[in-house]
Amino acid sequence: MSVVIIFLTVLVAVVFMILFFTKAVYKRGLNVTKEWYESNTEVVDGEVTMSSIVSYLKTLDLKKDKHIPFLMKDNCEIFNKLSKGRPFPPKKVGYNLLFVGVQDAESNNIPYCKIIYSKSFDAQINEIFGEESMIVLS
Repeated sequence: MSVVIIFLTVLVAVVFMILFFTKAVYKRGLNVTKEWYESNTEVVDGEVTMSSIVSYLKTLDLKKDKHIPFLMKDNCEIFNKLSKGRPFPPKKVGYNLLFVGVQDAESNNIPYCKIIYSKSFDAQINEIFGEESMIVLS
């Protein structure tokens, strides 16, 4: 009987710790410095092409079973949750925003990302997104 009580106590403590740390990480949201933002942002006064995104991803040290590349538009619900309603990245009048990121499947971190402001997206990007606001590349 006492073993069951000890087990249940430990189980409740572990669940509490997981919930606490998950909430703490979620509360922080995207917290970046001005320097980070400036070094990871590109403004294109024309059309962004899928080939330019693929070229960028090829410059990164990605591992097939570890890294998951994805694209998000600024109206993506996940993006809005991460930014916690903060104006990040800031909107630019007359530009579309594209967030190019890579998730580490082991740690769930985003080790690589780039924010691209552009006047338009090429037909291939528009076709891939369709009605979606986030896509995962394979």
